[in-house]
Amino acid sequence: MNCTVPLNGSASATKLNSTLPGGSEIRQFQISADGSQVVYSIKDSMMPYITELYSVPIEGGTTPIKLNDPLGPGGTLNAVFQISPDNGWVVYIADYDYMSNAELYSVPINRSTPPIKLNGTVVGNGGVNDFQISANSSWVAYRADQETQLIDELYSVPIDGSASPVKLNTTLTSGGNVIGYQISPDSSSVIYHADQETDDVGELYSVPMDGSAAPIKLNGSLVSGGAVYSYQISADSSRVVYSADQEPDDARELYRVLLDGSALPTKLNDTLTSGGDVWYFEISGDNTWVIYSADQDTDEVIELYAYGESTQVLHTLYLPVIAVND
Repeated sequence: MNCTVPLNGSASATKLNSTLPGGSEIRQFQISADGSQVVYSIKDSMMPYITELYSVPIEGGTTPIKLNDPLGPGGTLNAVFQISPDNGWVVYIADYDYMSNAELYSVPINRSTPPIKLNGTVVGNGGVNDFQISANSSWVAYRADQETQLIDELYSVPIDGSASPVKLNTTLTSGGNVIGYQISPDSSSVIYHADQETDDVGELYSVPMDGSAAPIKLNGSLVSGGAVYSYQISADSSRVVYSADQEPDDARELYRVLLDGSALPTKLNDTLTSGGDVWYFEISGDNTWVIYSADQDTDEVIELYAYGESTQVLHTLYLPVIAVND
């Protein structure tokens, strides 16, 4: 059952969904950012691959609207869906019958028009793996083995399907894949992680959201055996912070680089003790600090450090003693 109730408890709960078919149940739901709509999925437990999407005003009182087109025999609708930040669209993955590929669709949250397929033609046994919606609700970035089976590449497409998708990565080396990606908060760029040039060596790239220019590699030259591991974009979309064993192999360190790649990366951590690594990091919301944990001074003793972006000071914040499991 899907219900809504005032936070102050001034009224009883209102059921939002219509009567469910026998054996069906609500599986997931999301509230739109403006709090006006709820989108939810229904799964038939008797036919476990049938999931459908509905939208309803948060206060109820109207019949829910089915957002997806009818599914054919054996069709599935991915349980992962997302409402756009402007509350206007719902994006989801579905294969509409048993023999079709998992593909990407968008539909107005009020279904004022039918769903639109966003991805390009998908190779046999290929499909869309995941997607992200830009903060300005204009774009969707998605990862798919769209052109070559089992080779994941990165694409962007307008959320309304008004233009064809554009591939964002360049030609991948044999065995290469796009591993992950993030859209910048200002919606202008996509940062992606891929073994694009050397198989099993993940590196970091920046590319315009619309694919209007070639990707730029953000990390510095990697030592033999090195790779980029994790990354985060600053809230002002000016910088990327990433961890990598860029200089010595098997020593994960922390670097900052401009998102446009116009300057070389800067290492943020101090010299690591033998066996030390940077483990986790986060950029502060005001873009002035990077906080990271590392066994920087003593191997297997993880401590917490702050790097000041404006003053470029580095100091220890807190000194817990934590054993690191090999």
